[in-house]
Amino acid sequence: MPVASGSLYQPVTTDGLPDGFNKDRLLPANMKKKISLSLNGNILQITCKDHTVKKVYLYNDSNTFVQDFDDTTQLTKIFKEHVYTISVPLETINKGTYQISIEYCGPDYWNNGQKEDSKNMEINNKNKETREITELFNTAYWIKIQ
Repeated sequence: MPVASGSLYQPVTTDGLPDGFNKDRLLPANMKKKISLSLNGNILQITCKDHTVKKVYLYNDSNTFVQDFDDTTQLTKIFKEHVYTISVPLETINKGTYQISIEYCGPDYWNNGQKEDSKNMEINNKNKETREITELFNTAYWIKIQ
């Protein structure tokens, strides 16, 4: 049986979190059922709908790392409902304790607790389609790299 081998793209150091990041803005409760985080050895795994997590930030007072999944696009709508696990390898992350933030793309979190006239919600009145919005949320999860 053939075995595939390779390596995962590693998170990269960045100068900090994006402008306007609000560390008090936590992942909404209705999204916690749509995104799950787990640790498998030295790999952080995030299970979510296809292409909804665009970036994963690991940060503390000294360092900020980002794993960017934004370069993957899926134009076929059938895959939008599929659930996958994405991996963030942790082997090159400096030792320390990091909070995890997720940049999420999708209209589904706006359906619970947000008004349709929100400045972040754009509706095409002609065909009533909702444009996907990308937002950065802090999670209640921390990870310790030793």
